[in-house]
Amino acid sequence: MRRCLALLLISLMLVGCGNTTSDASKTEDSSGVAEDNTETVNFAGTYIGLHGSGITLFDNGGAEYYWKEWTDVETGDTWEYENNRIIFHSRSLGYDIYAEVEGANTSNLNFQSDEATWQDELFVKISGDINSKGIEDYKALIENQLNISLAKDDSNDLKNDTLAGFYFEYYENYEQSDNDDEMMAYVDENNDRGLIVPKASLESQELSESDKQQIQDRSDEYIDWNLSKMIDVYGDGRTLDSDGVSIVNISNDNLMTKTAKIDGDDEFNAYVTIYYDQDTTSRFFTVFMAKKDDVNAEQDYKQIVKSVKYIGDESKSVQTSNSSEKETVTTNNDVVSADLKEFLDNYESFMDEYVDFMKKYKDNPSDLSLLADYADMLQKYSDFAETAEQYDTNEMSTEDAKYYLDVMNRINKKLLEVAG
Repeated sequence: MRRCLALLLISLMLVGCGNTTSDASKTEDSSGVAEDNTETVNFAGTYIGLHGSGITLFDNGGAEYYWKEWTDVETGDTWEYENNRIIFHSRSLGYDIYAEVEGANTSNLNFQSDEATWQDELFVKISGDINSKGIEDYKALIENQLNISLAKDDSNDLKNDTLAGFYFEYYENYEQSDNDDEMMAYVDENNDRGLIVPKASLESQELSESDKQQIQDRSDEYIDWNLSKMIDVYGDGRTLDSDGVSIVNISNDNLMTKTAKIDGDDEFNAYVTIYYDQDTTSRFFTVFMAKKDDVNAEQDYKQIVKSVKYIGDESKSVQTSNSSEKETVTTNNDVVSADLKEFLDNYESFMDEYVDFMKKYKDNPSDLSLLADYADMLQKYSDFAETAEQYDTNEMSTEDAKYYLDVMNRINKKLLEVAG
């Protein structure tokens, strides 16, 4: 289904300025409520983000998070309100995101972060629902709110392979480029990503029972030592404690793991992960390469990390598996399309008119002359909605999507000002 901009544009206009009434009458006493001078503001509820995300803020300070390309809902997150700011603590991101709060406005939250890999995302509060949700629940809410269809994309189904008794999965669009004594390598040329499975460090270890017990007793040290050795190889001599090397929080239900992110000197970053099976003391590594401006790379790599498990000599590789449902992603170009830029620039000018109109309405809501202006704006909106039908945001290039989000963020800030 074509992801139409029309309903999304008008939802920004209506939601951004629809909450002009004070929330001072709310008196809930919970973690989902913030005291702001004389006002009591309730932030708990369900929010949908313009990038295809869903967040539920529970009234006890807990939260859950879902993005349209994930295979499960992230639970166990937390949030807090502090100094006119909502701070969201995500387990998988490895860093906090936050939204500045304007007065009593709870209709939308523009989450941003000091981390360069995060792309600002506007979340619209669609309800006060604080019930936990599943994947299908969030998908339905995202489809309804953004007027999109989260259709399957077979190019992102998962294939699998095994090495040294370890099973791992990788995306369908990764093609094997090398398989020699040193490594197995897979390349995604469309997104400039690479997955490396080193072989050199996986030689079988002939260990006595006492040596094995020592490793098991000091597994954390063993993991750090092995990870540091691999960082030395792929990080140009750096170690776990070097500048530009940081730990990324990625969990695996089957194995002990630890992942380090290496900030590259060129346009690429590297992620190095060690997997450790406590029972056998077997170890395994993956190395993931992606461009620094690839905002989805880290989350995609997490799905690969989560798939790894130790199976011993049970089977050899079988490149099948379509165990993951994925959605269509955009392609990359370097220039913003001229026609889209013209459309968005004109729409931003229109929204400036709308903001001026709302200021006049708030100053004097009984001014009947404003009705004619409102009718004129509705006609202009109808024209914008008709033009918006021509654009499919599922097919936007990276630069088009970035410019689109920049414009929407600017518009949202203006709407927040008039809604405060």
